[in-house]
Amino acid sequence: MRAAASFLRGTEDKKPVKELKLTALGEAIGIVASVAARCEKEELGSIKEA
Repeated sequence: MRAAASFLRGTEDKKPVKELKLTALGEAIGIVASVAARCEKEELGSIKEA
């Protein structure tokens, strides 16, 4: 979550990204889904279908 938030908010050294594509396989799918939901809840972005 911290890494995703850093990409979406930006840092002192880097500008925020316009789009962040999250992918996962196997057991990591649930983790990616929760990160995406949390990013949306914190209004960092929105979930869209690929």
